[in-house]
Amino acid sequence: MKISIIPQKYGEQLSRDGLDGIPQAYRNELFNDLKEENSSVNVQAVNYGGGADWIWILVTLGGFYKVITEGDKIDKGLSGWSNILKKIKKLLKKSRSVKLDADVLLLIAASKVFTTHKKVTELQFVHQFEIDLVNNSPFFSSKPASDFLCKDEAYTIFILKAATDLYFVVGVHINGQCEILKTLEAPKLDL
Repeated sequence: MKISIIPQKYGEQLSRDGLDGIPQAYRNELFNDLKEENSSVNVQAVNYGGGADWIWILVTLGGFYKVITEGDKIDKGLSGWSNILKKIKKLLKKSRSVKLDADVLLLIAASKVFTTHKKVTELQFVHQFEIDLVNNSPFFSSKPASDFLCKDEAYTIFILKAATDLYFVVGVHINGQCEILKTLEAPKLDL
């Protein structure tokens, strides 16, 4: 799982001095919750500028490689993923710019379904696809166009299925904004 942010405070200092420009107390405020939940959190300053500097903080949460694959089930009661998502959302509130990878976006989509449809306790991840509206890969010579960090306006559509034969089409922007686009019910066949 990867999260890239520019914090609300100390953005200028980050651009000028990297992580050293942000006081340690503020870095602790930003990242300690995540570190408590996951001991393998890596925080680094990354320059995404193609000529001029454009410094972001890249947070990598280890141990979550490809969290959920197509066909896997997501259980509402799994406290691990819901706890990490709460901590991620807390970090996002303290950020002025955000880019999230597909694993984080999927957790946000599932959380949206669980919070708006209380009777749903389990979801199956059916499929996802991405609409990449603006891709800045020409500015990033070291990053492939598919890297989430090159995308400013990307929208991922997830199809999630509940055990009750309800399908949810959920859209999540790369910055974490999420909405349920459509709820579909599989027809019941009377044989």
